[in-house]
Amino acid sequence: MITLSSPIRLVRYEQSHANRQFHLYAHQHIEPLNPPLEHDDDPLPVPATSTYTPLDGILAWRTCLDEPSPPAENIAVLASHFGIAHHPAALWAIADRLAQPADQWKPFQPPPLLPTAYLAPGS
Repeated sequence: MITLSSPIRLVRYEQSHANRQFHLYAHQHIEPLNPPLEHDDDPLPVPATSTYTPLDGILAWRTCLDEPSPPAENIAVLASHFGIAHHPAALWAIADRLAQPADQWKPFQPPPLLPTAYLAPGS
């Protein structure tokens, strides 16, 4: 699973600047999300890459972090919340993760010519 600025560890709606809009359109949701889904610190049960941005202005970026473990990782890029889906560093990371054979998972390594496009894990 690959996520882009997805708050997989969101505990309180207040951790998102979209809280007001979420509740404004809550009646259109297929399933009610109140109370919030249960969250714990265990890694996701599938191979996962969480791509996030510490410049996120919509939600607390730390809610996008998965517990690092084989095969789960977090990749930080310098983009906005909405711009991450178009950011070259995020697209490179997605392509790299999808190109891996399922049974030979390795942690992401930034391309040699673009090491500054990515931040250190947890940055």
